[in-house]
Amino acid sequence: MASDQIYGYLPPVEDGFGEEPTSKLRLRVINGHQLAKKDIFGASDPYVRVDLSTINGDETVDSVLTKTKKKTLNPVWDEEFIFRVKPAEHKLVLQVFDENRLTRDDFLGMVELTLINLPKEQEGRVIPPKKYILRPRSGYSARSRVRGHLEIYHAYIRDGGSDVSSAEDPTDERDWEVLSNYTTESASQSFASPADTQSVPLPPGWEERQDANGRTYYVNHLARTTQWERPTFSNTSNSVEVQEQRVLDQAADFERRFHISADDETNSRRDSLASAGPVCINFVFLVTSNLYLLVKLVLVRLLA
Repeated sequence: MASDQIYGYLPPVEDGFGEEPTSKLRLRVINGHQLAKKDIFGASDPYVRVDLSTINGDETVDSVLTKTKKKTLNPVWDEEFIFRVKPAEHKLVLQVFDENRLTRDDFLGMVELTLINLPKEQEGRVIPPKKYILRPRSGYSARSRVRGHLEIYHAYIRDGGSDVSSAEDPTDERDWEVLSNYTTESASQSFASPADTQSVPLPPGWEERQDANGRTYYVNHLARTTQWERPTFSNTSNSVEVQEQRVLDQAADFERRFHISADDETNSRRDSLASAGPVCINFVFLVTSNLYLLVKLVLVRLLA
């Protein structure tokens, strides 16, 4: 649903200096998928708040809301907004909320979108929408868990005015995990980012987790290590072999140290007896002889 209204930055009018260079950005909030359940009956009433903010987040330039979709975890908004922006100074923050009439609206997740390196609309060029994984607020309590993703379209509008053009390479979005351009049905089964394809299952012994800031990391329970890069069967096969060899080496080393320790203990006892000299040996002989005589005397008396 398009609108002729232009939101965002309003450049000041300064006589003699001309207009401040800006760009017009088309943003279409298409849908959400597999959002978190917040209502008692297992659904939500989601809407999206779009904020145009400064890069450091100190100032909100303008805000706009989508309509609320009732009782769904897969809302379809399909609402379009035009923002006037300064790409090097602004960013878009999309926050999804569950509308509540009696209490404060529940937070369902957010996406931060930098405005540098976004594509620009051109005649004959097809720019597909993208799916962004929803993230919790930075430093927000872990009890407000989020899930799902937003599908949005964003591109600079081709304008013959003073608008500055965006970078021609639209793929440099390394800071944000983007879902591949699948259909809504297939998106529930496969997620992708610039560095990996999460539809491939993790190798045995690995687990995917998220930290308090919503960043995804991976735990290797076999080696008891963690890493940011998603593991695959190809890059873990060698590590598994190394781990198995390490276990075998540790077992062999333990067995070798055990035998050395046992031999040392036997030699220590033997050396301690030898170091006692003739006195210790004579004492042992005397005790043995007396014990023999005592046993012999007892047997004689029993037989008498």
